[in-house]
Amino acid sequence: MTYCEKDYKEYLEKSEEFKGINWINNHLQLMKKPNFWSILEYGEKSKSNERSAHEIRSSKMLRWLLDANENHNLGNIFAHKLMKLIGEDYALQPLKNKAIKTTSEEKDIDVLYKDLSQNICIVIELKQFAKEGASTGYASQLNKYEDLVKENIIQHNPNIRPHYIYLTPLKDEPSNSNWHAVSYHQLINIIEQILNETLVASTEQYAADTKKVISDFKEDLQRTVDYLQKDHSYIRETLTDKEKELTLTLAEEIQHETDSKYLNELLAYQQNEDEDLQNLVLIIKDYTKAQLQNHDPNDAVRILIRKIYNYFSEGKDLETDDLKSYKVGETLSPITEELIHKYQLQFDKIELTSGKGQGLYLNQKDKKYRIYLSGDASGKFPNDGIQLLTYDNVKVVPVSKNDETKGTKKVKEIIQTSKHVQKNQFCVKIEQIINNKIGCKAGGEIDFETLVKDHLIPAIEELNQLVDDEVKL
Repeated sequence: MTYCEKDYKEYLEKSEEFKGINWINNHLQLMKKPNFWSILEYGEKSKSNERSAHEIRSSKMLRWLLDANENHNLGNIFAHKLMKLIGEDYALQPLKNKAIKTTSEEKDIDVLYKDLSQNICIVIELKQFAKEGASTGYASQLNKYEDLVKENIIQHNPNIRPHYIYLTPLKDEPSNSNWHAVSYHQLINIIEQILNETLVASTEQYAADTKKVISDFKEDLQRTVDYLQKDHSYIRETLTDKEKELTLTLAEEIQHETDSKYLNELLAYQQNEDEDLQNLVLIIKDYTKAQLQNHDPNDAVRILIRKIYNYFSEGKDLETDDLKSYKVGETLSPITEELIHKYQLQFDKIELTSGKGQGLYLNQKDKKYRIYLSGDASGKFPNDGIQLLTYDNVKVVPVSKNDETKGTKKVKEIIQTSKHVQKNQFCVKIEQIINNKIGCKAGGEIDFETLVKDHLIPAIEELNQLVDDEVKL
């Protein structure tokens, strides 16, 4: 795409306007300040919500903060304050304590804290942009972690009292009621208390270094909260499509230090040199596309999925006006006997996917297979086609085909994708679906009954036949 003087000048005017937004200005100030977390991801992030291995790093940082025996010399103050936050008593011990052991990524648990002197353990599942997921054999990974704690800790020491924390940026509610929801903001408050009350008076030799490390972590947590919480729609609505394309081009030149043709042309039209411009372009780039494109729910898709669910479900209808979220297991419902007999279905249960509820499963009677369909954040349906999966969605395969001694990994196992419905064949919009209409990629629209009877059911029949023929894994 080519840009003229007018394009560049209008882009600069809008960029200057964006700088007047408080949270963007705060973000710019943070970008000027050396931060350990920014250095870690330098050159490897393409979007704020795709930072490399970010949750693992955060888990390790949280483990370090909690561990009373680490070189921050703060004792168990973080664990003490975290327990107080969830309404539990846990005595403060400012000194090192060998009865305390903290690990990260042990048995897939993000952070596991054990204090044998006070007979407690703290289990933390940390999320950044991902949602609570299922795990092989479990409707929720949280249920799996509870079982791991029971088998590996409580069984050997029945006096241990476990406490479960689900740590997310905006305090998502866990599906398991045994887990306490804690937000990044609440963790930030704990960090600020320790920075302002404990570390400020510390005479430890490396207190300043500790303060810097913890401050950097706090700022990184705040960046994540800002990305999720702030209203970014103004940026997207203010920029034209052409300006959005320019933003992506400029960001590519800045981040990957490629030929700076477009950046140089933009800089040539600056009236006053702006040292913030390149950082501002990167911020605009993050929020140019739909906010959290792969994570935000699309209400039109959610309505469509609920309508499909209600068509198949026996005795349980989901609201299409009030798009509430459901916990794991809440939407499991029998498929109507009429449909089972009419199409000789091997599938007898239907349920929404967890989290956003933008997909659903038809579960086979013997729990060996399930049919999966969903829509994406931009309204495309079905975004992965209509698939026949093994019931737990994964199979174990060697890491290397030539050397099975290198271990195994779990991969999603798709038995077959239906040929009756193409990937992204339809597009869902609110103004259509509330009137039982859905758009077609090829143009025009069809009604909901046509979608189900002429497209979805033939696809389901095709995959159902594979189960009838006893497909082998």
